[in-house]
Amino acid sequence: MTVKLKGIVLPPTLNYPKLDDFKLFDIMAQVPVTAGLVGSYFLGSRNADPTYNFANPSLPLIQHLSPDYSDSKCSILSVNRGYYDTQIVPSTSQTIVAIAKVPSATGVIASNYFKDSGGSISGDSLMEIISTVKQLRYYAQTGASSITSVTRDISAFNTGDFGVLGGIISSTPAVGAWSMSESLPPDATIATLPARAINSRTLLIGASYDTSEFINDIGISAVLIYNNDIGRTNITTVMNWLRNVVGVEAGIWSAPKSS
Repeated sequence: MTVKLKGIVLPPTLNYPKLDDFKLFDIMAQVPVTAGLVGSYFLGSRNADPTYNFANPSLPLIQHLSPDYSDSKCSILSVNRGYYDTQIVPSTSQTIVAIAKVPSATGVIASNYFKDSGGSISGDSLMEIISTVKQLRYYAQTGASSITSVTRDISAFNTGDFGVLGGIISSTPAVGAWSMSESLPPDATIATLPARAINSRTLLIGASYDTSEFINDIGISAVLIYNNDIGRTNITTVMNWLRNVVGVEAGIWSAPKSS
């Protein structure tokens, strides 16, 4: 029934935001591998604050422009739409793991890649490359103006599918691109690096420092950043956790993988 209070008419029902709308998605604080973990983020509006860093709350993401938060499961990001600065500088060895959508055109998961006016390139970049095939590619900086990349086929995914993807740069030195599917466990394609170099640019999520390449929208849900090589066993554990725990809790998948 309608209630009147001194001339104020209240509707018979009040629609309040759900309690979850005010809560951090704190499952991201329960990462099963924590050694070297410097960034843990959930970027969908399911998380009350997508800039919150569950690995280090004093080092949040810095938002640039206007990421699209309309999906509770992910942010839609690009260098022209909106992206995040992690405030984290790449390390000699590092691991990045993410839940991301397969975009309709090449999009960046995490990067500090840049091409200057003379064409010199530098930086690392984990990207989904979309051309005649779908590929996960990881650029690793090997010199002041050189990079080496590794590419892994992800053509089993349809455009718009969510997937758990990752990359490791190891002290060997080597670079590996990691993926898993609903039918296959986590695995990698690995390339040896001639050397390893880093620069002082911080890692961005959803964009690189170049405004002419890799500029398309990509949906990104969760990102983990380590300042070390967590190894094959640990990245397998983390990828399965993102798929079966985080992904299910976020509503990306309805249930854990059967195997």
